[in-house]
Amino acid sequence: MRGSRVGGPGCPVPHGVLFYAGTRERVQVPFDEALRAKTLAAIEQVRALSARDAPPEPLPAELRHRCHGCSLATICLPEETLYQISGAAGGTASAPAGITRVIPQSDEGAVLYLLEPGSHVGKRSEHLIVRKDGQELNRVPLHAVRQVVVLSSVQISTQALETLG
Repeated sequence: MRGSRVGGPGCPVPHGVLFYAGTRERVQVPFDEALRAKTLAAIEQVRALSARDAPPEPLPAELRHRCHGCSLATICLPEETLYQISGAAGGTASAPAGITRVIPQSDEGAVLYLLEPGSHVGKRSEHLIVRKDGQELNRVPLHAVRQVVVLSSVQISTQALETLG
């Protein structure tokens, strides 16, 4: 029936569906008691973090690779936070060892040059994808791109143009 609702208040919801825009894939997720408990624990953790006066500590070194390409890196600023923590603790003037720049410090290095004739640039999720002959040549996080320079015959998708415009 058009416009009818399935279920209502108190009606159990057995599963949900995740849609990944980048791959256009749907994945069914069963809502079992373990997932419900994990979700409630995550909600409590977010509430506790939001009540703090200071942001949470950055990820440990073995998980920091997750920061590259994360759409929240420009908000979280993990390398700046690590720099501030180390500066406050040790009073060092330069960035301590182990801190990798996730976001370029300046516009230098944030220019994407498209040089390969016959290549194609598209947008997938929060990245620009450069392809040629079906092979991925480069994947660049959008937050890291300040300018795109096209120097040969390169096709750019409408979605990428709209995002860059």
